[in-house]
Amino acid sequence: MQKVSRLPTYPIYRGLITQVISNNIKEDCRGVLSLRNPNSQCPCGSGQLLSQCCLPDIPPIAARDYAYTSLSVESKLLDSFDREIPLDHKVSVHMINPNQEFGPINQLLDGTLIKAWQIGATKDDIDRLSPCLTNLKDRLNSIRYHQKQVLYRLRLLNLEQIPLDPIRGNVSVVMIDVPLKSELEAFISNVRSCLDVLAKLVSCVLNIKQTTHGSLIKHLMSSTQKGLKKSLLEIYQKNMHWFDEGRQVRDRILHDGSFTEFRGFEHEYGLISQPKIKDLNAEQYCFYQWRLLFSFVSDVLSVIYTNESHRINMEDALE
Repeated sequence: MQKVSRLPTYPIYRGLITQVISNNIKEDCRGVLSLRNPNSQCPCGSGQLLSQCCLPDIPPIAARDYAYTSLSVESKLLDSFDREIPLDHKVSVHMINPNQEFGPINQLLDGTLIKAWQIGATKDDIDRLSPCLTNLKDRLNSIRYHQKQVLYRLRLLNLEQIPLDPIRGNVSVVMIDVPLKSELEAFISNVRSCLDVLAKLVSCVLNIKQTTHGSLIKHLMSSTQKGLKKSLLEIYQKNMHWFDEGRQVRDRILHDGSFTEFRGFEHEYGLISQPKIKDLNAEQYCFYQWRLLFSFVSDVLSVIYTNESHRINMEDALE
């Protein structure tokens, strides 16, 4: 029976990780060195160091953030003359720990709301837009959460594979890690779900009834190509290649219960191949999908509230 040597089970810190890499790394593991170099730039495109962005010391689910020691929150309802109106119902205040959110997401979505006010959107417009932006922010932060979980799990699994003696025999051995596979499934499903959430936001701005990603694309393709709809269609068509790839994978996960595109660590002839989704390493796939999604969302939000798009959209609504 093949003897398997494992690393200690106590919490792994960067000092240990650096030591393990420098002393025991195998030739075919060098492709994931960036995953364990805390001072390298994060591949997600945030501009931050990896240790301060997608790969912290502790996985998100186990992180202990700073908590409030005391809070005092008062609520008042004022009329147009700043006179207080008695409240006849309980007021709820939702609070989110800022350490659990991704700064660029908040900047992007808050900026969209500010632009809406600046170009003269009505109160009804803002009331309809705000929950859509909130839902989009929640979905993007959820994707980031699962991405971090995947990357942290990959780091631990790499540390287990490095000291593993070569598996011998005439077959290849594929190590299936259930937590890694489950987090990847959640990541992929949430990316696809985010497209539907964004479609609802765009439909709200256009004042149309389409509420899914697919139905919105059909509407844009069948509509008169001018103004905002033309700009949106150009953005959607530019991203169509990864839309279709993601939909096929997500549909198999949700509807068939299969994830055949995923392949775990593969041991063959003394070599180790990294976990893959199709032709990309799992690490590369996560960063690749996130960059495409965030760029797409940014492009869409950049055109839906400009003076010109708002003018043409109002003209379309009056026709």
